[in-house]
Amino acid sequence: MKAENWKKSIDFFLSDAHIKRSAVNKTVRQKQKYTNRGGTSTYSSACYKQNKTRLEAFHDAHTLKDGTFDNELAEQQYHELAREFELQTQRSNEEGSSSQTDDVAIFEKVLGDRLGHTRGIGRKPPSSASSSFFDEEGQTNPSSLTQAQIAALFQEPNFRDELLKFMASNKAPNIAQDDGDEDDMDEGDGNDDMQ
Repeated sequence: MKAENWKKSIDFFLSDAHIKRSAVNKTVRQKQKYTNRGGTSTYSSACYKQNKTRLEAFHDAHTLKDGTFDNELAEQQYHELAREFELQTQRSNEEGSSSQTDDVAIFEKVLGDRLGHTRGIGRKPPSSASSSFFDEEGQTNPSSLTQAQIAALFQEPNFRDELLKFMASNKAPNIAQDDGDEDDMDEGDGNDDMQ
């Protein structure tokens, strides 16, 4: 590393912003029940890339190279997940249905969930509840939205993307730069019409 970059790195690590962020990260890490050894890939991504079930991805993300679990809680939850998958498979066999197991429901039951996220699965897809915010013509009734519903909307990437597009397309004129040019433009337009 060049000396100039080294100095910038040192300055960054000694900055107040970095020290505060580091302290926050430390407290968040202490609250984690167990670590994910699956790297930066989500469970869903690991399932797709490695052609594994979600249960296998959960197992791999919480075991060491020798196959032992890195945490007792993760091992307990894995065995509970495996038991739930087995029970659901047995139920569907007894009923004679060939339906697939509901991975999301099992993970939510065993691991729980939080707003917009199912533990062991990842982000929830946009819910059908969001469609209830709109009437048959797609119009919203803002007075009927609760704070929780509004917060849920902002958790959905599609909603945020559409909001950003809307805001970009409906920019308000910059009042600070408006010094009467509009009148000049109107007069010019009128002269153009006469020619």
